[in-house]
Amino acid sequence: MAGNTNDNSSALKRAEMYSSIILDTIKDDYLPEGIHRDVSDFPDGTTLHITTFGDIVVRDVNDDQDRPIDPLDTGDITLTINKYKGAGSYITDAMRQDSWKARQFDQALPGKQLRGIKEAYETDLLATSEDLQTQADANDINGFAHRFVASGTSGILTLDDLIYAKAAMDKANLPAEGRIFIVDSIVEATLNGLSNIVSMSNNPQVEGIVNTGFAKNMKFLKNLYGFDIYISNRLPHVASENVNTSGISIPAPSGNGTSAVDAVVCQAMCVADVMLAPYMGAWRQMPETEGFRNVQKGRDEFYCTARWGFGGQRPQSLVTVLVNAAAY
Repeated sequence: MAGNTNDNSSALKRAEMYSSIILDTIKDDYLPEGIHRDVSDFPDGTTLHITTFGDIVVRDVNDDQDRPIDPLDTGDITLTINKYKGAGSYITDAMRQDSWKARQFDQALPGKQLRGIKEAYETDLLATSEDLQTQADANDINGFAHRFVASGTSGILTLDDLIYAKAAMDKANLPAEGRIFIVDSIVEATLNGLSNIVSMSNNPQVEGIVNTGFAKNMKFLKNLYGFDIYISNRLPHVASENVNTSGISIPAPSGNGTSAVDAVVCQAMCVADVMLAPYMGAWRQMPETEGFRNVQKGRDEFYCTARWGFGGQRPQSLVTVLVNAAAY
């Protein structure tokens, strides 16, 4: 008896089959809002100047003598609209006519463009640390370093680094509320493996991390030394940098030295109030998506553009720790 088999019925089979599902890229979460002050209300121009006041000087007064008079220190901080970013794509008429997923392409494109702009915006925001601080310098404020190399073996983060960052913020007169520490995902692996964290598991602030780990939805589950710890893969990196803190009043933990190689710039900051945040930023043009018909080339074009800028606001509100980006 003759019958149809795989060997003699190849014309009845599809050589390839395409799913209706489109597999998109894996996306991480954004950082929370409020880690910088929005000053988008200046109407024109590209540079905003903001006047700053220093502290007054208090001196002893002697009877029947001229009273001491000192000027009030003033300064100027600036923000410049210097980022103009865009993302574009198009689909040709022939492609639209022949593709059975052209509608899905149209639906997905605006959201993907907006996300790309948002990721670039957040990357630029975190890179402001390198403008606010001086590289290869301890950035001494009130006797504490506000930039130093992580003290662990091979430049990994230790709890001593967190303790020092807390002390530096305390000495800078920052409130205990609203302190966050933004670290690279490699640092979470370091913290998950610290044995002295395990020994603290009965502390209500850190209870449960042994079973769950720290990270969940790009935010750490617990608070350490007053810092809510967040993860970001958009922190700036430095190829190499030497930060010597031995010359300041209370040097940072030195560990294996003061040299950082292939390091990520982890950032502790106080954001209890937007006026205390280390950064300020402004949109000159919020992300706008536009569609165009290019008749000459027979295609539909889509483009999303935005303009923004960031500037440093309060250097005392920022402590950066250079952590090895490849070790934990």
